[in-house]
Amino acid sequence: MQQVGDELVIYDQERHRAHRLNRTAALVWRYCDGQTTVEDMTRQLEREGEGDLPADPEVVWLALEGLSRARLLRERATRPAEVARVPRRDVIRRLGLAGALALALPIVTSIDMLTP
Repeated sequence: MQQVGDELVIYDQERHRAHRLNRTAALVWRYCDGQTTVEDMTRQLEREGEGDLPADPEVVWLALEGLSRARLLRERATRPAEVARVPRRDVIRRLGLAGALALALPIVTSIDMLTP
């Protein structure tokens, strides 16, 4: 792991993939201990984001899903049946995010590092 500004870069030695987590995704990842609830993570985003990060359970779920897809969690994050998936575009609208603020939503970017 390497902190780069507000972002976190994680290298998966087993899969030879590098993952870049923006500030929001990195904050959620740090609290993925198998004990911290989505509600607790939401409160942490609100506290640590100092008002410039969207603190909403749906934002945490977006981060958890991105981290799961990147295989950065020991177990796949699964939403409870009663928590419907909301498309990213709808989250942006519902939270009233525009322009650069929409970039505060969690982003996990993965790159294969193997060379042919």
